[in-house]
Amino acid sequence: MKVLVPAVRVNDSLLLAPSADVCPLYAVYELEEGGFKLVGVVASRGSVSSALRKVVESERPDVVIVPETAEVEELEMLGVRVCRSRELEVEKALRELGGHAP
Repeated sequence: MKVLVPAVRVNDSLLLAPSADVCPLYAVYELEEGGFKLVGVVASRGSVSSALRKVVESERPDVVIVPETAEVEELEMLGVRVCRSRELEVEKALRELGGHAP
């Protein structure tokens, strides 16, 4: 399963961005039974709504992980499944979704 995570980089860690459409980058992961792996990081470009749309259209994720309080209307309009997480760290949110660290 391909997972898209709006993220911010803090030191060497990726954290969930507070908003799916206003963030500096998007992390792309492959989630499998054996765990998850980072397959790419895409820098946010363009206007707020066009950046999210471009990444979703180019990466075609199965699911997008967002913080519990994030607005998700645009993601729903794009037909993407949304998983809300209380976790701040991206890897913990991926584990919550069913992945295990490699």
